[in-house]
Amino acid sequence: MTTHLTQWLWLTLFLLGAAACGPAPEYQLRTLATDPAGGGDATISPDGRRFVTTSRRGGDWDLWAFDIETSAWERLTDDPAEDFEARWSPNGRELAFTSTRSGGKDIWVLTLDSRELRRLTFSEHDDEYPAWSPDGESIVYTGGPWGKRDYFIVPARGGTPRRVGVRPGQAGACAYDPDGESLICHHYESGDGDLFRLRLKDRGVKPLTFGDDWDYKPAASPDGQWIAFSRSSEGASGIWVMSPETGLVRQLTDSPFNDRWPTWGADGSRLLFHRLADRGKAIKRFDRQSGQVETLVGAEHAPLQASLSPDGAKLAFCSQGPEHQQLKILDLQSGSIERVETATAEACYPRWSPEGLRLAFAGKNYERWELFVKDLKSGEVDALLGARPDLHGLDGPLDWSPDGTRVLFHADTEPHEAQLFTVDVSSGRVSEVTQEGWFDEAPSFSADGRHIYFMSTRGGDWTWSLMRLSLADGSMETLAGPDWKEKNFIRPGRGGRTVWSAYDDQRREWLVERSPQGGVQRLEPAGAGARWPSYSSDGGQIIYTVLERTVEYWLAENPFGSGSPLVGPRRRPLEVEQRDVPASETGPLAQAGGSTPIDLFRR
Repeated sequence: MTTHLTQWLWLTLFLLGAAACGPAPEYQLRTLATDPAGGGDATISPDGRRFVTTSRRGGDWDLWAFDIETSAWERLTDDPAEDFEARWSPNGRELAFTSTRSGGKDIWVLTLDSRELRRLTFSEHDDEYPAWSPDGESIVYTGGPWGKRDYFIVPARGGTPRRVGVRPGQAGACAYDPDGESLICHHYESGDGDLFRLRLKDRGVKPLTFGDDWDYKPAASPDGQWIAFSRSSEGASGIWVMSPETGLVRQLTDSPFNDRWPTWGADGSRLLFHRLADRGKAIKRFDRQSGQVETLVGAEHAPLQASLSPDGAKLAFCSQGPEHQQLKILDLQSGSIERVETATAEACYPRWSPEGLRLAFAGKNYERWELFVKDLKSGEVDALLGARPDLHGLDGPLDWSPDGTRVLFHADTEPHEAQLFTVDVSSGRVSEVTQEGWFDEAPSFSADGRHIYFMSTRGGDWTWSLMRLSLADGSMETLAGPDWKEKNFIRPGRGGRTVWSAYDDQRREWLVERSPQGGVQRLEPAGAGARWPSYSSDGGQIIYTVLERTVEYWLAENPFGSGSPLVGPRRRPLEVEQRDVPASETGPLAQAGGSTPIDLFRR
């Protein structure tokens, strides 16, 4: 077991060695580009001069390259299908990528000079997450049917793929070690994301990380001394770096947004990652009768999800601060805004109780999101779930039952799975609403309490649907979908109307309303970027947030240089048992896995 003392001795020797070699180059972290149409899967070229990513800036999901010195974009593919997850060959002349141009997801290779394309995989199942071997002769990828995903290697010039995983299961993505003799991969067998090393000669497994964190998308540095990866602890993910030999783990980035998918330049002096940033621009109120739109909260409060009180006099909303989310209440008559004391480090997704005297919300202390209710008269804050370890990912839209006795919410229960639950506010008793193993999210009650509306991946091929569940007999009705056009955050109103947000082909988010007769129309006055809609109590108004969603591309230069967080004060270390695990002992490296829904922001 790696001890804290060993880690500190190792770090001291590292710093002394760096000092003996002269002043370390200065660490810099800078933004290279932003793209509102980006998909978020960038990788840096071996020479460190460009990165390639996915973008809809041309209308479809295509591959684009960005020149770091000139800030010029270049389109690399142009096809109605979806091209994404590109990785540079070691010589920088080719790109391996995932594409749906053959119907399903397959691995393709693009030669940059000639624009020649060749298809490498022909499976009936989705193949994704390609990565090159150091000699450029092979490509590792993830494939297989849902529930039995595994790791495969295919010759880069074409040929028969061979399975290299221990056995099918909840496989994530792999990248080669610099020596080409092993892979650094992630999987979801434990219910969280964990990293491990897979030796190719005998398929021996060495765990690298484990625990409650969600670790994914690892990339080994060119010298093999470091592994950069994304880590999420019940919230936004950051970029972390670990030494696979000592188990020492340090955090490079810590922002309110999701930092993901680190990749190294060939000399190890540059580390690229992308940031998924949703910034609140305004909370608005749309009057359905007059068609007029009024701004209630401006960009200075960085507003996120909001809830209108039953009497229409107050607005509770989530505000994104420099580091944390907090709740505020706007008095619509006086215009005053006050912060809500929640007794939590972070808070978001407020929802007024039917009588207007309580606020339910998602709150975070330390590393876990929980559900809370605040009595606005007494000021008391009660935790609803008692920190149940089996319920994760509670930072999402919730709702009250019409009688005010229960709170409806979604929770992650297994990898690639979210279910709906209710919790009795008085007793704390939790009841399952759905349990079929899909992504069921953003639930809300109908006005009469007889139905629950929610968004879901159920319906086939992991595409999005909007559903209505009858609490009387358990029957379900599909209101929209399933299709590949993402749609989110459905809310019912009175008289059979429903509203939600949906994306168009240019990746712009709009409000969409369904009439009682089933007709669907886009609410043009709401404008693009609209999200989290909900009706006022009388159904005459819709409250929603306008967001600016961008993908930002960041570059860490000299990540171990002077001033870097990687060589600063010690952060929480990770103790890892360093031992080889034969294939026969890998146990849980085996259950169900696969691709996530089509939204590239979730991948």
